[in-house]
Amino acid sequence: MINLFRIIQFFFIILIAFPVTILSSTIFKNPHLEILSQKYIYSDSLLEIGEFEKSNTINQSLLDSINNIFGQTSIQHAYALYKLAVCKFELGNYKATDSLLKEAQAINNLIDSTSLFAGRILYKVSVIGEKFLLGKKIIPTTHHAIDVLTNHLGYDHPEVVQGMELLGFLLINDSKYDEALSLLDSSIQILKRTFGENSPELWRSYCYKGAVYVFSYKQEDAIIYLDSSIAVLENKYGENYWELYEPYYYKSAQCLYANDFEKSEHYYNRTIKLARDRFGEDHIFVADCQTIITIILTESGKYALAEPILLETKSAYEKVFDHNDPIMNIPLNNLASLYLVQGKYEEAVKYFNQCLAIEGLKEATPSIRIANLNQVAGATMP
Repeated sequence: MINLFRIIQFFFIILIAFPVTILSSTIFKNPHLEILSQKYIYSDSLLEIGEFEKSNTINQSLLDSINNIFGQTSIQHAYALYKLAVCKFELGNYKATDSLLKEAQAINNLIDSTSLFAGRILYKVSVIGEKFLLGKKIIPTTHHAIDVLTNHLGYDHPEVVQGMELLGFLLINDSKYDEALSLLDSSIQILKRTFGENSPELWRSYCYKGAVYVFSYKQEDAIIYLDSSIAVLENKYGENYWELYEPYYYKSAQCLYANDFEKSEHYYNRTIKLARDRFGEDHIFVADCQTIITIILTESGKYALAEPILLETKSAYEKVFDHNDPIMNIPLNNLASLYLVQGKYEEAVKYFNQCLAIEGLKEATPSIRIANLNQVAGATMP
């Protein structure tokens, strides 16, 4: 199903990347450039249906073609870098995404650092910063992205709302729950005015607002918003729609907090199925989602079942991040904790020491999911 946000975003970016003069006088008169334009539309369609590898191949070819036609310092080249970065992001290759976005940003800053395209690059930089778990460090960039996008598109535009939702998520990570709630309340009001009371476009704002309540121990409110997030998506697309993996994830966390392990495992199973179907078995998103089941298994004393999952998660992180990246503290710390509760002190010390070695190199920033879920797990302990 084509996402309305991306349709709007695509046509606005086309106007920025290929200026109106080129659109009117060149693309529709030059068969070669018209083919490039059609390929961009096709690659976006492939992204929507989860064909990330095919879209990546097309965008790599488009980058080479655009470079040959317009040159490496053109806004068109920056746009091609941006589109390829989107593909790399969907494939879970965050290092390549980060590199491509920085190159696109450098080119664009030479031309116009306050353009609409600049705002879109800043937004993507914020998204990849969240995936790199930069937390509060990426908040100023997100604020800047929202300001630039608002200047060009207006406060009520869907792209601005996406920025608000991302900023709300980052504020949750920084434990600034009141600020996050205020921002998410605004995004909900805008989305209701724009799309209607029961629009599926509301799902993310509902989901993150529910997450605020999960992690601030307001479970009744959490249930209302997480159930609303799930309902607007299921009513429109059915329970197998891939984006449901995220509200299912937080619903599982909410049930975990309530000591309802059976229900938590039920939502976990839904989460992991959708994540695997969408991203693949070895994707970092899948590894991240597995956190809940390992907490459930550990709390239930099923250590032998938790251990191989944690080791798989560690391997998944190692494929994406350097061994001394602060993000590696997440699987290492979880493994150490598992061995500690079993009294396997030698193994626990081994992984704790690896965490300490990483922290000695660079300040670690834990994942919002891991940090908050560990907080929840601690709250469930007698």
